[in-house]
Amino acid sequence: MSDSSIHLDDTWLDTFTSLRMTAFGQTVIDIANDAAYDEWTFSQKIAFALDKEVAARSERRQSKTTQSIPVAKP
Repeated sequence: MSDSSIHLDDTWLDTFTSLRMTAFGQTVIDIANDAAYDEWTFSQKIAFALDKEVAARSERRQSKTTQSIPVAKP
């Protein structure tokens, strides 16, 4: 993409979701729209977004495991 007028906003979330990267995408969008991250390097921003994606996947995996555990009836 060479169009410098493109800006990440919530309209991109469907693209990230289709790539199964919802948490990463939401974090990247949040970073792009929050001046508090302007001083961060590109690498710091990507690492932060990747950490969010890994945590979200781990949480979903743990949630599925918890839901699939049979409950013993008294």
